[in-house]
Amino acid sequence: WESMKAQKVESLATMQDLETKVRERKKVQEERGSKANEEKAGQESIVSNLKDQIRRKRVRLTSLFNEARRLEEALEVLKTDGGELEYSVRQKTKERAAALKASNEIVRKRENLEKEKERLLLLQQKVRGEMQLCASNRQVLLDGIDEAKS
Repeated sequence: WESMKAQKVESLATMQDLETKVRERKKVQEERGSKANEEKAGQESIVSNLKDQIRRKRVRLTSLFNEARRLEEALEVLKTDGGELEYSVRQKTKERAAALKASNEIVRKRENLEKEKERLLLLQQKVRGEMQLCASNRQVLLDGIDEAKS
């Protein structure tokens, strides 16, 4: 009777230990899940901000293209208008410098957009990897809980 009573007490203690471990694992899983969700939300916010920046840069680039076109048209008007030779030469030089500056800025913006695009692609790959890691960690935790139950 005493040994049966001792076994019963020992069995209850073991079950309580298992229940405590399961609760602790659930807590850890919930903490990891919330951290992963926070991280994902942060990364999505970064991606959204970068997309907005790219959109604004595209608008600016379009504006620069339009300005370059206007400058080219103004240059053509100056060519056909005639006028004083010295004045014409100075104006053409200014227009060409402005057009060259605009062209250089367009090229620089285009390069920056390409870099942003590459950075976004890398960030997207990183986010996907993190999501896969979270899914894998979740499965490991679920397997551990199932193992602990059985």
